Order: sequence, then structure tokens, then C-alpha cells
Amino acid sequence: MPSFGRRRLPFCRRKTVICDDRIADGLKEFVEAQVSERGYGTNSEFVRDLIRREQSRTRVRALVVEGMASPEGSEMDAVYFDRLRERARGAQR
Repeated sequence: MPSFGRRRLPFCRRKTVICDDRIADGLKEFVEAQVSERGYGTNSEFVRDLIRREQSRTRVRALVVEGMASPEGSEMDAVYFDRLRERARGAQR
């Protein structure tokens, strides 16, 4: 199969993932340093963690935007928090 200027890299072993040389070569040292410093077992673990964190950040951002677009809710005063605590205690039982 022709490579068309792309090659498989150590952290891109799966058949469905091919990394572009121009990107990977410039980031290889950074990725390897992060793997070493943060205790990841492999470069793949680090990349998967980055993807998961980005997915989470994107979900949180969407929730914030959704909340900003929603109508005003009730006032968050002492009574509100008392009711919230009661609901939480009821859910734990």
C-alpha cells in the first residue's frame, strides 16, 4: 500500500490511525517527555488521555453555553441550598 508521505509512528500503531510526518516529527519529543513525566505507559496512552480530556472540555463548554442560553432560574439562596442538600441526602438512602 502506498504511503503518500505518511508513515506509521510508534504511538499510531492501529491500522485506522496514521499520523502525518510533519506533525509527529515536531511533537515527538514533547509527547515522549509528557509520557515520562506524567507516568503514562506508552505514547498511545498519553494521546488517548488528551482526546478524552478534550471531549470532556467540549461537553462542559456545551453545557455552559446551553445554561447561558436558558431562561433565568430560581435564586440560589440559603433556602435553595437547604433543599438541594435534602434532595442529595434522600438520594443517598
